[in-house]
This record gives sequence, C-alpha cells and structure tokens, in this order.
Amino acid sequence: MIQQKQLFNSFEDFINSSLQSHTNLQLDLNNKQIGAKGTLNLSSTITKCSNLENLTLDLQFNSIGEQGILHLCSTLVNCSFLSSLTLNLRSNQIGAQGASNLGSALSKCINISVLSVNLRQNQIGDNGASELVQGLSNNARLQSLILQLGLNSIGPKGASGLASSLAKISILSTLKLWLGDNQIGEQGTIELAFALTSCTNLSTLTLDLYDNKIGMAGVISLGSALLNFNKLKTLVIDLFNNNLGFQALQLLVNDLLNCKNLTILSLEIFFNQLDRIELQKLKRKILKFKRLVKASLKL
Repeated sequence: MIQQKQLFNSFEDFINSSLQSHTNLQLDLNNKQIGAKGTLNLSSTITKCSNLENLTLDLQFNSIGEQGILHLCSTLVNCSFLSSLTLNLRSNQIGAQGASNLGSALSKCINISVLSVNLRQNQIGDNGASELVQGLSNNARLQSLILQLGLNSIGPKGASGLASSLAKISILSTLKLWLGDNQIGEQGTIELAFALTSCTNLSTLTLDLYDNKIGMAGVISLGSALLNFNKLKTLVIDLFNNNLGFQALQLLVNDLLNCKNLTILSLEIFFNQLDRIELQKLKRKILKFKRLVKASLKL
C-alpha cells in the first residue's frame, strides 16, 4: 500500500524532517533560485531518505545547469527502492551532456516502473534527446513513461535516436510524449511512428507534435502505426500548426476508425490548412465512432 505523500515547499522544512521515515515524498521547490550549489545540498539530503519508494521533485526555473544535474544524478543512483519518479526540470539551462548524464543515472534505477521527466525549455538538442531515452531503454520494468521535451531544438536526428530507444521499451502500457515546438519534421515523425509499432502493449498514448512541420507523410505514418496497437484505449494527439491539409487528416481519421478498442480520443488540429467545411466533415466522421465514450476535438 502506498503511504500518504509527505509534501514540502521549502528546503529548510525538508532538511529538518525525519528523513529516513520518508517513503512517498514530494518536494515543490520551483523558482527558488536554487542553482547548482543548492542542488548539491538538496541531493545530499535526499540521499539520507534511504527508504524512498516514490519521489516527486519539482525544480523548474532554478538554473541548476549541468553541474546541478550531476549532483542530482549521483543521488538518484543511490535511491535503490524507487519505483515511481517524477522530475520537473523545466527551464534549467540543461544541455545535451546533462540529459545524457540523467539518462545514464536513470538506467541504474532498475526498480522504476513509473517515470515522468519534464525537460521543457532547455537546450538538450538531438544528442541529449537520443542519449536520455537510450538510458531509459535499459529499464526492464518501465511500464509508464512521460517525457516532456518541448522547446529543445530537437530535429530529425534527435527524433530518430529517441525513437530507436523507445522501440526497446516493449512493456510500456502508458506513453506520453511531448515534442512540441521542435523541428523533427517529416522524416523524424516517420521514424518515430515506425518505432512506436514495437510498443504493442500500449493502452494509453499521448503524442504532442505541435509546430513540427511533420508533413503529410508523417501523418500517414502515424495513422499506420496506430493500427498496430490492439490494446490502445486512450489516445491524445496534438497536431497544432503543422500546415496539414484535409487529405492528410482525413487519412488519419480513417485509421483512427480502425482502432477497434479506442474509447477515449482527444485530437487537436488548430491552425492547419483546413476550411470550415472540411473541419465539419472531420468532426462528423469522428463523432460517428460508436465505441467512443469520450471525445475532445479542438478543430
């Protein structure tokens, strides 16, 4: 049974708590000007929580940088009982090396089955994205993965590397992948879609690809990939501002129609090349999916 979560909003309160008693810990320390030095102090304190099973750590907007990530990584590898980990590292001046180090550290956390990592608004680039997920692919127990990698200058090469590692995490049942505001393009989307076909146990899938110029071929590949998910029940797709026309999106909707177990669908296609009549045609087609119990359409 998961014990009640112990929540702290200040480092001082946390450091003065009974550290060894914590098994389910949440630290909300966003925008506290912690920096690399503060991360060192925080990490050494977390290490003393020797019985941690569930950790939620919000460090967004703290400028911890590459050195701060190193301190954090040295702590994570010593949390041997961790089964659930949530890291919010948004906007922290983290580059490719920091993402690579984080992936390497997480590969040693062999008991984690539920993982969420938010690296939005950093500078991890192609190499960072590839090496982060490469580290995760070594985890044989990972069933739920949430990755927020928006605004990180990830192109087709990064999407390809990320995709090839995702394909190795075959037991995933939940995958939520945010890649919005990057430049993965048509080729990156094709390779991502192909890799996802290896994740045959997915029941919940979120793909946020807004503003990525994924192209018609990218959409066709996504639709074809979705047909491989026989267990898929919940699907969220964000294709906002991808310059897509009616033909491409109609093909995607046709493929969605053939996802036999899909019951919850959220589809966002704002700011594409569709007129009002075409939008209404797509909406009517989706709303005819008799098996859907919930549909959220942002057209």
